[in-house]
Amino acid sequence: MIITEADLCGEPDAAGEKRAKAWAAMCQWIKLRCTRKRGVNLPNVFQLFFEVTVADAGSKLRRPVFVLSERFCENYAVQQLYPPEATAAVVAGDDLNFYELAIQHSRDLSKDDCFVALREMLFKLGEAAGQ
Repeated sequence: MIITEADLCGEPDAAGEKRAKAWAAMCQWIKLRCTRKRGVNLPNVFQLFFEVTVADAGSKLRRPVFVLSERFCENYAVQQLYPPEATAAVVAGDDLNFYELAIQHSRDLSKDDCFVALREMLFKLGEAAGQ
């Protein structure tokens, strides 16, 4: 099953518009963190971090590692297709902050708008993953 952003946002009403704005804010936040080689942590959903694979002569090669949370896997009866290697060190990333999303990455959403919209969308995403 392929789920699109339109599927996640739902109807093009006021609530759907808030969900689309919250999704765009979250994507912008994740993109900003990744360009800075910082980890991202969406509690109970996933963690994205960078692992140093090669370090020679002062240069570091970093590769991104994506890990679904154990709770997400349990709640939606899914398993990660390519789990990280046991040797991969999980580096703590920045936790998703709804206040930061509202203030820095959206124009007219409140912290509560971001929280409710993303919670609904991530629930839909989990339901789709479980199918």
